[in-house]
Amino acid sequence: MGQKNVILSFAIVGFLSIIVEVIFPIHYHPYYWWHAFIGFDYIFGLLGGFLLIFISKGILFPIVKRKKDIYERSEEE
Repeated sequence: MGQKNVILSFAIVGFLSIIVEVIFPIHYHPYYWWHAFIGFDYIFGLLGGFLLIFISKGILFPIVKRKKDIYERSEEE
């Protein structure tokens, strides 16, 4: 599956979830003011997922990354 197909799939699922939220509202009396926005839960989840990916790639990956020749014996041993 190509990158364009994945992006198209996310866009279709996002659009459909917002349409379903408009037709069947979950928060009749929102507890917080931001839950009154249409599509807030979808956007919040999407941005949270991207944030977790960028944090793991940017901060955690350099910490746990190993050298390419970790399993090769050096001539000194």
